[in-house]
Amino acid sequence: MLRTLSLLSIVFVALAVVFLFVNTSLASKIKANENLIAQNNQSVTGLQQLVFNSAGSNIDINLFKDKAFAGYEEVVPFIPYLEKLLLNVDSQAEVAIKSQEDQIFLDHYADYKLSMKVGDKNKLFEAMDELHNSRFVTKIMNLTMHYKPNAEDDINGFADIELTIRLYLK
Repeated sequence: MLRTLSLLSIVFVALAVVFLFVNTSLASKIKANENLIAQNNQSVTGLQQLVFNSAGSNIDINLFKDKAFAGYEEVVPFIPYLEKLLLNVDSQAEVAIKSQEDQIFLDHYADYKLSMKVGDKNKLFEAMDELHNSRFVTKIMNLTMHYKPNAEDDINGFADIELTIRLYLK
């Protein structure tokens, strides 16, 4: 009985030492990350001040007044938003996430690939205006229009359009 208790106490002491070592290791990593975050915040503040000082009165301060960075939990629900947005342009439009999950967490943006056929280019422009006026910070990264010059059935001559929309995250 005494051997079992002494063996269990040695195991518990060894586990306590391991947990203490892991805890101090994680605490030092957390402290290093907090210091890095503080340095980055100071750098951003310094860059903002430099931009305001160099640009003077030519800068638009209200650029992101009504805009916000999306949260990580809004990456997937942004797909139905884009589908609803493009429903008037092409009901069969394809929307897919180009970014991989680890890239989203590291780079803080998600890229969406859109492929669609354009029936009315005015509806496309309205959809892009609505995307621009959305509450999220987005950017159209590339736009490829395939044009058919001799299209009798298509008024504007566009065969299809492919574009990448970048959604910026917190």
